[in-house]
This record gives sequence, structure tokens and C-alpha cells, in this order.
Amino acid sequence: MAGLNVCPMCNSREIGKINRGRFFCGECCHEWTIETEGHITVYRITSDGTIVRLRKGNNPTNLSTAAC
Repeated sequence: MAGLNVCPMCNSREIGKINRGRFFCGECCHEWTIETEGHITVYRITSDGTIVRLRKGNNPTNLSTAAC
């Protein structure tokens, strides 16, 4: 899996690549990594810049939440 075309949290197409395997959504400000096994780990960036892991899974459609 090379990457996603949409954010796994809000389905926005306003995404960017931070580095190899790490992506950022400009709409909801979440980051995520994609591991070689296809597992996706989503992170939230707090107001002080700390990155907090939210969830991990292997199916991006199951990672969505109602509110971003």
C-alpha cells in the first residue's frame, strides 16, 4: 500500500506527505502512518504540538469517526 488518496479520519483529499509512510490532513489536522503490513496508525496533534496516537487498524474505512 503506497498511500491513501483520502484522509482515513475525515475523507478529505487535502492530504500531504510528511516523509516516507507518514501523511498529514490539512482539513482535520490528523497525521497517520502506513506500515509495510498495511496497518494504519492515526495521530492527533494537540495545541502544544504533542502527537497523540488515536487508533491503529488495517482498514481505513473502519478508522473514520463521526466528528473530526
